[in-house]
Amino acid sequence: MTNRTALLIIRARFEAHPSSWLRADVRWTTDVAGGLARPVHLADPEAVTDFVRDWLRDLEAEGRHDGP
Repeated sequence: MTNRTALLIIRARFEAHPSSWLRADVRWTTDVAGGLARPVHLADPEAVTDFVRDWLRDLEAEGRHDGP
């Protein structure tokens, strides 16, 4: 197993906006040695939840690929 560190940063803020009050900027990597991906900007709590879930699944899949 490789010694890899993953990172997920969510910067959330609230704005008075008629369609959605949430603004979230997400930066992530599954290997900090490779740097962070470009930020994703989201405005829906479900979209943020889905993003985090997908990131965790990707991280888990990479861990299984690396082996024990």
